[in-house]
Amino acid sequence: MISAISEHGLLQRPKYIHRSSGRKFVYSRSGHSISSIWSAARTDTPPPFHHHNNQHVHSACLRPLPKAPQPVQTQPHLKLPPFNTRSLNNKGLILNEFITDNNLDFLCITETWQKPQEYFSLNQRTPPYIEKPCHHGRGGGIATILRNNIKTIAINIPCLSSFEHLAFKLSGPKPLVKAVIYRPPKPNPAFPSVLAEFLTKLCSISPSVLLLGDFNIHVDSNDSNTATELLDILNCFNITQNVDFPTHKKGHTLDLICTTGIAISNLTTYDLTISDHLALIMDILTPTPLIKQKRTIQFQNIKSIHPSSLSSLLADTIHDSTVTQNVSPTDLVNTYNNALSSCLNQLAPIKTKYVSFTHSAPWYTDHLRCLKTKGRQLERHAKRTGLTIHKEIYRLHQQQYKDALNSAHSFHYSSVIQSGSNNPKSLFYTTIKKLLNPMDNISFTTSKCESFRSFLQSKIEIIHSNIANSSVSSTTHPFPEPAYPPPSRYPFTAFRQITSLDIVAQVTGMNTSTSILDPMPSTLVKACLPQLTHLITTVINPSLSTGVVQPDLKLAAVSPILKKTGLNPDSLNNYRPISNLPFLSKILERTVASQLKSHLDCNNLHEPFQSGFRTRHSTESALLKVTNDILLSADSGSLSILILLDLTAAFDTINHSILINRLQSSNGITGTALSWFKSYLSDGHQFISINNSKSPTAPVNHGVPQGSVLGPLPYKSSVNTNSSSTVMLMTHSSTSQQNQFLQPHTPKQHLPH
Repeated sequence: MISAISEHGLLQRPKYIHRSSGRKFVYSRSGHSISSIWSAARTDTPPPFHHHNNQHVHSACLRPLPKAPQPVQTQPHLKLPPFNTRSLNNKGLILNEFITDNNLDFLCITETWQKPQEYFSLNQRTPPYIEKPCHHGRGGGIATILRNNIKTIAINIPCLSSFEHLAFKLSGPKPLVKAVIYRPPKPNPAFPSVLAEFLTKLCSISPSVLLLGDFNIHVDSNDSNTATELLDILNCFNITQNVDFPTHKKGHTLDLICTTGIAISNLTTYDLTISDHLALIMDILTPTPLIKQKRTIQFQNIKSIHPSSLSSLLADTIHDSTVTQNVSPTDLVNTYNNALSSCLNQLAPIKTKYVSFTHSAPWYTDHLRCLKTKGRQLERHAKRTGLTIHKEIYRLHQQQYKDALNSAHSFHYSSVIQSGSNNPKSLFYTTIKKLLNPMDNISFTTSKCESFRSFLQSKIEIIHSNIANSSVSSTTHPFPEPAYPPPSRYPFTAFRQITSLDIVAQVTGMNTSTSILDPMPSTLVKACLPQLTHLITTVINPSLSTGVVQPDLKLAAVSPILKKTGLNPDSLNNYRPISNLPFLSKILERTVASQLKSHLDCNNLHEPFQSGFRTRHSTESALLKVTNDILLSADSGSLSILILLDLTAAFDTINHSILINRLQSSNGITGTALSWFKSYLSDGHQFISINNSKSPTAPVNHGVPQGSVLGPLPYKSSVNTNSSSTVMLMTHSSTSQQNQFLQPHTPKQHLPH
């Protein structure tokens, strides 16, 4: 047994390393005398045996231990400072630096001095944010800036008379109720009772409550009756006031942090040098979970594609997939989609990456980085010495840095506005809207997309049901049949076949908006248009000649957008559904719309007072017409009656059978042209899609696509009626109006229905 152990080398003594010389003495296994071997250099070969508790262990005999499971990502604490900013104007960029440098989760701001519908200063911060503006006088206003990976639920508490408040709840295994308060300095005898009622509502929601803000009460003074009342109220609710040092430059404690059911740590102050108040930085120990910021995405590097390479590849691909005469229209659309998607995947293959998204500032220059670095050095030096002169130097430098930030920010956006002066539509809908409107923080999941789809379908069905019930209930006094205009003397029976030149003319004037249903971005389609015109013509002409629209061209991805900025994003009724169709479908619709418009223009079939969706007409022309007619009526001694109608879901509730009858009787559309519109309106499908979430598809039984190229023309045909010289019908989008002029001494007249 001893010989076997010795043979495997288990009794070998370890190498001896001389501490002074660093040389090694190796002991041999033989029974001869021990000889020393001097080495000129240390060996890099690791020893085959390792020491563990003074025993020799052979690494080959050890079994690897399984890795411990990774803990679920949670946030052990939240960094949350309150700060009285004394107006956000020209201070937003400094606050943004404060958030990023200190890795804050929340920033609670009081006295923003923001008025309603003012978002410019807040938009310079890291979104999202929650704000309550100041409605009366100067001062006031509360806002909270938070990370976009923390979930909050607003707590609706009516406005109070003695202080401003902003309350919300943090979701998690242990909910945390947080309330930001600003109390004006003017004494208010109702403050104690109102505060007690406010705390009662908060404590009934969760046992963990965080109350912070500017109370404007000198709690450091023992002679203040208001401070005594405040501390007594907090004590009744078992709430602890944690600030015991000055928070104002005059030495008083005005900004408070009051807690119950939670623990705070690392409570310190920070002087931003932009207010007479100090910011309070603290850590809150809470098990609030975090949404993972990093996620796996799939993308294609579209910018790396050169148009010439794509054009040559498209030419070869289309040539290989020869289109025969007997191919069905559906197969033609599939050939188009497959050819474009295969070429795109060859030049820009789909890649997978694990990323995190950050918001970069394009206007942040190297000069600003140098100023920021110097400011950090001055701040550390002032804290180390504690001298007043060093604090003053740091304050002056921060003022210089703030001015440099504002100057760089203004210069950047001035350049953007100047470069977009030739395109005012893009300028106002992107840059100006981004600066002045509130940030959209709309999160749609798959379940919410399905809920919106069900809500939209039920809304349309309810409207149609109400119309049917009103028709049945009015049998005793039925409405007269609508008077249709006389049929056109020049019927429109068939669409004209288009050529490649027509395709070029149509596509050149189209916007480069891309739908998720497109096999290739529309910008690349326009760049390689000469190689695609023949294939596009081959797809569109059979649809025009047979009067059949391919099913793939009637599938729409609906994107809900808020009707107005500032509306509640949780209410589905505040959204407007916008249909996004494939780019090929838009080309087909644009071709049909141009030929239909030419027919209406040549035969003078437009409604005389129609202003919406009409060339050289707008809301301005409608307003001028109404104003002029009212003035003329007043001059002639007649009475003017103006009826304004708001049509709910106007595009989505159009009855298809009524629309087909209007197209046939009013506009003279017959033959294959009428068959094309019947096919266009039937068997349509749509799904809700936003933020990489979508719902299952659902049939479309009513309405025309809102946001499509062709949708407004059928909508106009469905609402147009025969008008006389004294009754005007002027429609624009979802609103319409009727003007009735009556003579004051004539008998009673009935308004037309």
